Amino acid sequence: MAQEKEALFLLTFADGTEGSADARDAAAVLRGYAVPAPAIRSGRVFDMVVEYVEKHNAHRSGQAVDRDIDDWDRRFIARAAGDTDALHDLFLASEELLEYELMDLCAQTTADMIRGGTVEEIKTLLGIVGITPEQDLLAQHDHDRLLRIIR
Repeated sequence: MAQEKEALFLLTFADGTEGSADARDAAAVLRGYAVPAPAIRSGRVFDMVVEYVEKHNAHRSGQAVDRDIDDWDRRFIARAAGDTDALHDLFLASEELLEYELMDLCAQTTADMIRGGTVEEIKTLLGIVGITPEQDLLAQHDHDRLLRIIR
């Protein structure tokens, strides 16, 4: 019997690392979507997205060993939450790959991290630098104006 040739997507990430995904395995190529690898900053982030998708697919199909998916999600996102850059990269990758549940998990984790923080603490956490007091006031004015329009 002739050995079947592997069908691989070869990926090069923005950080220069390379990876591959088996084209025959829908979970490995994230439900069959073309993978815009340059938008994903590292192989580590891609591996985390693949891990998330595989775990959730197994959970949906009833094949998951770990039945408490919410507990698994908390442990999974805790690995990225200690590094805001990694969390941001994971959010961008999930957005690019249309993984909305993962994107929501990243957004909620970020919201939890900044909840109750002062403006200065939030700026430090998110790496926001070089904003003048005048720009802060303008942003607050625009925010207030948008809230009035929405209400």
